[in-house]
Amino acid sequence: MAQLPEKDPKKQLHHVWTRWSDWGVAFSEKQQVLAQLTVSVEISAASRERALKAVAPTLGVIDQVRQQGVLKSRSLAFVGAIVEAMAATTMDFMIREPKHAAHYREAGFETFWKAISQWLFLNIIK
Repeated sequence: MAQLPEKDPKKQLHHVWTRWSDWGVAFSEKQQVLAQLTVSVEISAASRERALKAVAPTLGVIDQVRQQGVLKSRSLAFVGAIVEAMAATTMDFMIREPKHAAHYREAGFETFWKAISQWLFLNIIK
């Protein structure tokens, strides 16, 4: 992945989320295969490492935001799995209800953003 187009982490991640979810809807079969490969034990460590390098800029931004939010004590792998689950759910609803795809894409992003960036609520109730 090339350099992200924005400086603001939320805008960077929104850009990636939009492209990813639109791709997943346009190529739903490929998205389903990718989801299966993500959990497959047949994928080599070298292949997983190459895939991680390809998405390193995005993971860097997610990690930067994660370190300031409620998930700061959780591993990047755990946060990545949460992101993948949210994205898959978002894409599934975008495919099921194409008339509301833009709504689901934005709602999915806002949920993802709040999941990795929010700290205020938990700090208030402590």
